Amino acid sequence: MKRLRCLPVLLLITALVLTACSGSPPDEKSLQEIKDKVEGNEQEDETAGQEEEPDGESEDADSSGADETADGAETEEEPVQEPEIPEKITCPTCKGAGQNFCTICEGKGKVEGTQFVPGYKCTYCKGTGYSSCWTCGGTGQADNPEYSAQTGTQDGQAGSAGGSGNRVSPDFSYDRSPSVCTKCKGAGTVMCTSCKGVGKKYTTKSSANYGSGSSSYTETTTCRLCGGSGSAVCTLCGGTGEH
Repeated sequence: MKRLRCLPVLLLITALVLTACSGSPPDEKSLQEIKDKVEGNEQEDETAGQEEEPDGESEDADSSGADETADGAETEEEPVQEPEIPEKITCPTCKGAGQNFCTICEGKGKVEGTQFVPGYKCTYCKGTGYSSCWTCGGTGQADNPEYSAQTGTQDGQAGSAGGSGNRVSPDFSYDRSPSVCTKCKGAGTVMCTSCKGVGKKYTTKSSANYGSGSSSYTETTTCRLCGGSGSAVCTLCGGTGEH
């Protein structure tokens, strides 16, 4: 634009130079050729300037996009992986053994005899001295309360997200089956406390022996409490073995 404004001045200077060199003023044809050359150069300069501007803008856009990508990569954090909670844990009652000492014979495998009753093999543990753990059922593994709590929380959240408002779905993740009776260990019967599991009662009696003082003898009768079976119905579970 500046060159176009200076065009009359350039033409005047060119005309003066030609007049000084030739001694006569230039004709109109020479002046028109000079004018066309100057205008042609101006148009070429403007076209080249317009072509360079988009290249500069694209370079700026590429550089800004690269900077944003680098910033996004730096700010992106890796997700934290929470440790998995196991469903089963070692049974806290038997410490993973799956069995405990028999509560009837206290791990001896037999019931000690008395003065009138001989000892006998424990009928509950079959003489082994051990019985299955009532907590884990002999597996040595028990349910993990933390896993059950996590499952219940997830169920509750799913129920709220389902559109039920403030109502939360009930938790059915825990075991609702009856537990083993802690007194009879699931047998439904316990040792008769009257006859100590023998099923008989021994009573010592004395009889008069004229001339030599008195003598004693043992009378054996069937236990009235258990009827001779040596066991009685568990009063805690009512004989079901569960409660």
